[in-house]
Amino acid sequence: MSNDDIIKIEGIGPKAAETLSNNGFNTIEKIAQSTAEELSQLPGIGAATAKKMIDNAKAMISLPTKKEVSKAKAAKVEAPPVKKPAVVKKPPVKKPTVAKKPPVKKPTVAKKPPVKKPTVAKKPPVKKVKKVKKLKAGKQELTPTQKAIAAYPKEYTIRLKRVKPKTQKKKTKAVSIKQTFGIVKNVIHDGAGKSTNRTIVLSLYNTEIPLEKYLGRKIEIQIPQSVKKYVGKITQIHGKRSSKNQNVVVRFPKSVSPHIVAAKAKIF
Repeated sequence: MSNDDIIKIEGIGPKAAETLSNNGFNTIEKIAQSTAEELSQLPGIGAATAKKMIDNAKAMISLPTKKEVSKAKAAKVEAPPVKKPAVVKKPPVKKPTVAKKPPVKKPTVAKKPPVKKPTVAKKPPVKKVKKVKKLKAGKQELTPTQKAIAAYPKEYTIRLKRVKPKTQKKKTKAVSIKQTFGIVKNVIHDGAGKSTNRTIVLSLYNTEIPLEKYLGRKIEIQIPQSVKKYVGKITQIHGKRSSKNQNVVVRFPKSVSPHIVAAKAKIF
């Protein structure tokens, strides 16, 4: 059928007919058998329009309603079931019983009695006689302690233990940091565009203990030719640990003046 047949359905125009035929609904029968949900998904066709199209298409081809179909089914007279002819089963064929052969008994072989080995009389253990060393001419006599041990019976012999001499502990020198001082090397900027600079690099001199021991110590710095004093704390070691560099980082609670460079620091 062409689009002219679909246009005959009431409610379908030329544009709707073109849309329906392009999407596979090109006959009155297909539109009548479709649902409103299927047609409403097509562009330009609403749910109410789709329902009218289906009802008009059904009226044109005079499809039977659900009630008519159910009445036709009820009117049909059920045909009586066709009885299948009974199949006569053949009696089972019995297989002839084969007489079982009696099991062949193996001849029992008489076991040989075990041969007893002759018992060999064990020889009594030979006691070793301790050789007594005789003192040769020209050798020294036994010491008084050796003589006393030899005089006691065996159960009273005393074993002398060698006592190791106690090693004296090396006296460690008392370390101090009274003589240590530092000179301010430079000021570390806290960040771009900030005026507060509270961190400096300090070079230590006359260090008497490992550099790690200085961490957490307080320092006091006085700017040359001024009364201003700054008290800070050593927070970390600056630079590589492997180098002989004695530089540490000092942090102050307030910002410091740039004139602090080359100032001397006291450590306490």
